[in-house]
Amino acid sequence: MADNNEQAPAPSTESAPAAESAGAGEAPKDLKWQDKVLESAKKGASTISEKAKEVNQKHKISEKVGAVTSKTSEKIKEFNEKHQVSEKAKQGLQNTSKWVGTSIRKLKGKDGDDAPPATPAAPPS
Repeated sequence: MADNNEQAPAPSTESAPAAESAGAGEAPKDLKWQDKVLESAKKGASTISEKAKEVNQKHKISEKVGAVTSKTSEKIKEFNEKHQVSEKAKQGLQNTSKWVGTSIRKLKGKDGDDAPPATPAAPPS
């Protein structure tokens, strides 16, 4: 972790030509400052990651979330089997698709009707 007493220097107010003439082989002050900030950010991210792993190990968060997810999935499966939600939804989509196809054919007058109806029939319930 970075030393909390160490402060990053303020960004340089030198113009670009002044920074270029700073000295042969020396990076401009702005780049040095940016490097320090980047290094500090990397250390901070590493520390946060380590702390997250420690908390997860101590409190077994991943295992608990996994158990809850598994239990919830099982309950949803049981509910679906008991109330046949998936089958009813599938049948409803098939009926709606069939109704839409029939309504389109009627609107185009392809069901043998000379005059198509102004509006399609109500969908099946």
